[in-house]
Amino acid sequence: MGHLNVQSLKPKLPDLRADIHSTYGFDVLALSETWLAPNIPDRLVRVDGYKLYRGDRPDELNLPKGRGGVAVLVRDGLKSECLPRPDTATETSQLEIIWTKVNLENSRTVLIASAYRVPDTTVRQLTADFDDLEAQIQFMLAKYPRSTFVICGDFNRCLLKTPTGDN
Repeated sequence: MGHLNVQSLKPKLPDLRADIHSTYGFDVLALSETWLAPNIPDRLVRVDGYKLYRGDRPDELNLPKGRGGVAVLVRDGLKSECLPRPDTATETSQLEIIWTKVNLENSRTVLIASAYRVPDTTVRQLTADFDDLEAQIQFMLAKYPRSTFVICGDFNRCLLKTPTGDN
């Protein structure tokens, strides 16, 4: 499994299509900052041998268009599905996230989250986004208690530093 912050998937597709097979051989590849919009059909961003699960930037977040977006590529032959985003009632969260469930041959289940959060936000926004992420993880842990979890993405925050102030 791997993760890439692609910062615009479409122009990087030729390299991704070549490297995912010849260089990396990933079974699962999570992507952040795909910059895809709902009007771009899956057939234009298809990767042979993989199922694509997309989470384009939702309009209701009122964030700038043309940025954000997350996706997960799962190798054909692996049983997988995109899970609905848990309703965590964190109204002010701007977290972009997609949850994918992959069933492995040994009957193990892996839940993969690919996430993105906007940089340069206030401490209040950072708290809302991470409270939302925590609530989603708690929901998924309760619903899929024996699963392995992989959370990846671009959180635009160094968690080694303590935020100061409210701006």
